[in-house]
Amino acid sequence: MGEKIRLVRLGPGDASEVMTLQERMLRALPSPRWYYTGTEAEMAEELALGIGVGVRMEGRLAAVSVCRPGEASGVYAYALLAGEASAAGTLDYLDIMVDPDYRRRGIHSACLRCFREMAASLGCREIWCTIDPENMPSRRSFEKAGYQPVCEKPAYDGRPRIYYRLRLEENEMENWTFDTLPYRRPDFDALRAFLTAETEKIKNAASAEEIFAALSEVEEENAKLETMINLVYIRNTLNTTDEFYEKELAYQQEVLPTIQPLSIALEEAVATSPFRPEIEAKYGRQYFVQMELSKKSFCEKNIPLMQREAQLTTEYQKIMATCAIPFDGKTLNLYGIQKYFEHDDRAVRAAAFRAYSDFYHDNEPRLEEIWAELIDIRNEMGRNLGYENYIPLGYLHQGRTDYGMEEVAAFREQVRRELVPLCEKLYDAQAKRLGIDHVMAYDEKRVFPDGNAHPAGDDDFMIAQAKEMYHEMSPETGGFIDFMIDHHLMDLKNKPGKASTGYMTSLSEFKAPFVFSCFNQTIGDMQVLSHELGHAFAGYMAMRSQPISAYYSETTDIAEIHSMAMEQFAYPWAERFFGGVADKYRFAHLQEAITFVPFGVAVDEFQHICYANPGMTPKERTMVWHELEQKYMPWRRYENDAFMERGGYWYHKLHIFLYPFYYINYTLTTMGAMEFKTKAAENREAAWEDYLRLCRVGGSMSYLETLRYANLSNPFEEGAVARSIALARDILLKEIARQA
Repeated sequence: MGEKIRLVRLGPGDASEVMTLQERMLRALPSPRWYYTGTEAEMAEELALGIGVGVRMEGRLAAVSVCRPGEASGVYAYALLAGEASAAGTLDYLDIMVDPDYRRRGIHSACLRCFREMAASLGCREIWCTIDPENMPSRRSFEKAGYQPVCEKPAYDGRPRIYYRLRLEENEMENWTFDTLPYRRPDFDALRAFLTAETEKIKNAASAEEIFAALSEVEEENAKLETMINLVYIRNTLNTTDEFYEKELAYQQEVLPTIQPLSIALEEAVATSPFRPEIEAKYGRQYFVQMELSKKSFCEKNIPLMQREAQLTTEYQKIMATCAIPFDGKTLNLYGIQKYFEHDDRAVRAAAFRAYSDFYHDNEPRLEEIWAELIDIRNEMGRNLGYENYIPLGYLHQGRTDYGMEEVAAFREQVRRELVPLCEKLYDAQAKRLGIDHVMAYDEKRVFPDGNAHPAGDDDFMIAQAKEMYHEMSPETGGFIDFMIDHHLMDLKNKPGKASTGYMTSLSEFKAPFVFSCFNQTIGDMQVLSHELGHAFAGYMAMRSQPISAYYSETTDIAEIHSMAMEQFAYPWAERFFGGVADKYRFAHLQEAITFVPFGVAVDEFQHICYANPGMTPKERTMVWHELEQKYMPWRRYENDAFMERGGYWYHKLHIFLYPFYYINYTLTTMGAMEFKTKAAENREAAWEDYLRLCRVGGSMSYLETLRYANLSNPFEEGAVARSIALARDILLKEIARQA
């Protein structure tokens, strides 16, 4: 009786199971006329055009409920059939059925609440439904939920029905949650017509005000489109085996590149407008810099290549998400197996790492093919735009306008010179602590001989502590965490089929960030609650500070400062999450922040080499990784693992496949995070004010401009790496000296 009711999205593929439920329900009805029985094809169409949710209990479908915006129902909209003049702003409640075995569990009420929230999120004013006059149980249920009878008329099937209406309160839009946000497939034909019409408005505008009005309309439509795009992506990564969202994602990836020429044409109309000075005065220079980047990084010849690229990256992500490693009597995904890398027993750590390695080795043939094809596709994209290969285009995609490959190469050299020797000292000290001759790859996560810091409670405990921390940190973070929790904008628990990644994205229509990750009961859970929520906080602030959505997100090299700096700002609250072993957490986390950087620059250099040398064989590329490990991670050793010893470790880094040239951002921004750590040690209030400036500015400035605005250093300047990590170096070296 106390089982939690969890609503799940249904699609046309569920129609057969829905029909089975319908048969069970009909057998229990006092009168069959109470319910219109449709065919499986009709149900599939209803689920395709409408918004369907279900409840699964004990392995079967226990309830189904379907609604559809009144405007999408045409002449059959309930409001119109009831005699109203318009169906605009209405939602039609088409169907609800509950398995007789699961009645009196609150399912019917949960469905009613769900669609009330959906209606609010869609901006609907009213919900309509029809009920047979003799169906008193349903009538009482709907009336209890606030529905009022309007009239009794024949419905579209000719049977008499009472038309019920629920009027929503003005403030109900504030009560939406992510779980109940309805997905509406974008009408791309209508979008094409809209963009074409708005482009003409801008070209023919007689004043700057007319352009601003057109841009406002475009902004509103883009927010709706981006929200639906990201909703599909989120729900696909929440369950990569969900066929409905997998197909929707594939559909969007096929269609979206074909929209880009129209978006660029609109931007070109703005950029060449005689009112450009007025537009720049209102939105800033960066507005046109972003337009120029879009123009430089796109050509129509690349559309089929972009479509194929999306298919390959989705395939890679699904291979990772559906990983099932048998270990320790369990079946583990990639997050689950990595928990064993911290195990007390060294033999268990070694076995877990080998099982992890074997997963990639077993999939190596297909991963080699995917990577080889991605290199060819992306290099062809670059050549189509006049470049020698993909590398310059990759930099454009990352929004880099005030530095290039030479500066990045010089930064990598600073890392090799300054950080690699420090990391060797840290791992030598770790080996002594653990009582072993050398830290092997499977030992790297085992920082202390008596065990690493582990969360002091379960997943819900960690989230509750995060809420308290952010309330104590500042008024801004307090309001932010309440918004995230109230609207269910975090999905952090590990589940089968869930993508093996962590990210923050946004739902622009609601000015809402969304955070995705997989807890695994290690210190990584705290990193999620600070790192990913650092991203989310920055998005939350920018969406409330910047005038246009183009500035809601910043260049990727700035974005990671938000997240990594928040990890450092969270240090004073470590006791809340780890109790008496909080110092272990702080040391291990700081050590990992530093030892990560050489790996990060190796990932960047690996990509440069692969794209610049497309003729290499797959095994030659893997050998390049082996050589980069020797250059940047000379301490790294594998034991009786030929696959890893010849360079197989790189296959696990999804950024290489999915987000080319992104990874260097983590290393550049580590410098910014370490600089914030130093500032906070000197004057916490001043450091926090600079951090808020960084978050509020969003993407309204270039990378180097943003650093200057937030009083941060340029990491490309000679000596910048040594200066940025000075405090962290001192803390770590003093601690390993004390431990010795």
